[in-house]
Amino acid sequence: MSISIEASVSKKLPVPGQDFSSRSASLTIRADLISLADIAGQAARLYKEAEAAIDAQLGITTATPTPMPPQVHQSQMPPQPITPRPSQSSAPYRGNSQRRSPAPITDSQLRFIDRLLIDAKIDLNAILQHHQVGSLRDLTCKQGAALIDELKPSVAA
Repeated sequence: MSISIEASVSKKLPVPGQDFSSRSASLTIRADLISLADIAGQAARLYKEAEAAIDAQLGITTATPTPMPPQVHQSQMPPQPITPRPSQSSAPYRGNSQRRSPAPITDSQLRFIDRLLIDAKIDLNAILQHHQVGSLRDLTCKQGAALIDELKPSVAA
């Protein structure tokens, strides 16, 4: 009887300087087990080899890998107190009375708005006055999305 194990690794990295672009690599290694002793160790070795091959393919350089902690069975772990998870609006660096500021407009939104303004032949100053800002960079992400929705119908299809 033949017993085999597999290790699969897949990574996806953004392409620097190119919006909405990425490169990825994926690898599955299969090996036959020589003995049933130390299956976890054999699997860890196989996974480490697969990850090293993917990192080499993508040009990822990593520091010395940290050793994997020994496996601890759930029954051997000390009981953990049940604590409520913080809500998304709370974060450790803010006090209870502080609120998070709105997300700023993104670079891709700015580029798209610029293209829409050129295509629709709309004056930037009119938009700035309408939104009461000195620059498009003063808009929030939400305001930028609303402006894009407002400008889209002005561009001929």
